[in-house]
Amino acid sequence: MRYAMIFLILLVAFAFGCAPTIIEGRKIDEAKVKDLLAASNTADKVQQAFGKPDKVEKMTSGEEQYSYRYYYMNPHWWTISDVEEQNLKVMVKDSEVQGYSYRKSSTEKITKE
Repeated sequence: MRYAMIFLILLVAFAFGCAPTIIEGRKIDEAKVKDLLAASNTADKVQQAFGKPDKVEKMTSGEEQYSYRYYYMNPHWWTISDVEEQNLKVMVKDSEVQGYSYRKSSTEKITKE
């Protein structure tokens, strides 16, 4: 009975410890984001830099909004999961970049000094 209980505990720990890592989209290069408002940026250059947008929305102002998203999660049952998320929205009108919005968030490990 004792060996069965130890085996069961190890089996449960192994099952939770092997949770799948979740990755959606491609990581967004922050150096390329800073270059978005360069004078000659076009919709084609945005797609060369970041790939095909995850979503394209037509706005009432005539602009198009290209949305890019990257999401990474490595779940842990014994501590807070590692999570990183990046969202980039690029406003394009007449194939010219008008502006952008970039947001990044992540969980950070807290260390005591």
